[in-house]
Amino acid sequence: MPPKKRRQKVQTATAAAKAHSQDTTRLINQALADGNDIAQLRKLAAVRGLVNTELRAKLWPRLLAGQEGFPALPAAAAAAAAGGASPVPPAAAHSHRISSDGLNRRLSINSPVADGSNSSSSGGASAAGQSEALEQYLEWAAGTHKDSNTVKVDVERSLHSFASSLSSEEREARREELARLLNAVVVKHEGAVHYYQGLHDVAAVLLLVAGELPAFDLLCRLATGHLRDATRPSLDPVIELLGLMQLIVREADSELANFLERQGLPPFYALSWYITWFSHDLSQFGEVCRLFDLFLATHPLMPLYVGAVAMHSQRSQLLAAEEMPMLHSKLVNLAITKRATADQLAVQAIELFKRAPPQQLIASHSLLLQQCVAPRVRLQGGVWQYPEPRTSGPGLWSQQRLQLLVQQMLRLPLPGTPAQRKKLVLASVTGVLGSIYVVAMCMLMARNGNASPLTMLYKL
Repeated sequence: MPPKKRRQKVQTATAAAKAHSQDTTRLINQALADGNDIAQLRKLAAVRGLVNTELRAKLWPRLLAGQEGFPALPAAAAAAAAGGASPVPPAAAHSHRISSDGLNRRLSINSPVADGSNSSSSGGASAAGQSEALEQYLEWAAGTHKDSNTVKVDVERSLHSFASSLSSEEREARREELARLLNAVVVKHEGAVHYYQGLHDVAAVLLLVAGELPAFDLLCRLATGHLRDATRPSLDPVIELLGLMQLIVREADSELANFLERQGLPPFYALSWYITWFSHDLSQFGEVCRLFDLFLATHPLMPLYVGAVAMHSQRSQLLAAEEMPMLHSKLVNLAITKRATADQLAVQAIELFKRAPPQQLIASHSLLLQQCVAPRVRLQGGVWQYPEPRTSGPGLWSQQRLQLLVQQMLRLPLPGTPAQRKKLVLASVTGVLGSIYVVAMCMLMARNGNASPLTMLYKL
């Protein structure tokens, strides 16, 4: 392409991006003027993105929590939005010098909680509340836990890729904040939340966008919500839900899914995508933040859908892999945004999610996922609900219970010849499996509000 046409193309793309950002900002301000319309804000964040760091610092907490636990935006911001003025202004950055263990520590407060519209509270009471919150935070941050050394090692090698503009001093300061943030989240939950390698990547993005204390609020919610399966004592729940990856890929690209099956490739290539939200795989901070807009606004399994559409966008490269190790290497090192931008991946992932949501995949393949939370997450009243998985109870058949039943059946003294006994055992096992299938489908349909087969038979 001639240089002149190339310049014209770049200028056109830049103008289009600017117009898109301005239009998105207008729509966001309109949603804020309409009583903080959280449903519209989530839709805008997922489909269009939140434009800039200032808006993300303001809106990420609301995307995750809805109105629960977060006050409305300041009246001045709503008034400016109603008048069609500039976007929500950046949160004011306050610096507090706090003494802890004889050291002065600087905490950047950039939080919707700190500057929320609470006109009934006096300034002194607000400052006292902030001071108390800071003291509690520092107490948690100074605590230790079983993974304290792992946090230290991970933090020391963090903030390189998309924080390259920071000076050495600034990077070290951010690392100190990051270490405090991660330790505080784990210590606060007293053994209910466990650190995993990769959580520091997610925390770093939250820290750079929102500041230390707001990032603490966000990470606490993520650790007990969207990322709950990864913060348990082991990653077994995450491994279980990765079993959905092949089904999602099949919905995105059946030929590619068949190729993965023929190669015998397990879905572990998607582990980093899920537990780090691609923050470990992308070097452009803007792309990472754009995907965080999507993930904070939508279902916890959306990273798997983004991974599937990214795989589809680079299918020719993947289909060219001759052996399973080569295919696994290509996927682990996949340049997610090589063939599609973060915006395009977000839109495609949303469409794929609408076409094949997790509960539909689980029901159509009669899956009994017992350990993981993510497939059961739902929005209720504008707030995310995270029902704990049932690991025992009436009507729930675990793999261990099924194996025990089969073993007991095999030990029963049965009449007839060996061949006849073998046929009887096989028939019995088939009957048990059929019964389990019917019961599971009845439970699944009842949970989704549909009439179960047994209910339909009863009405005949």
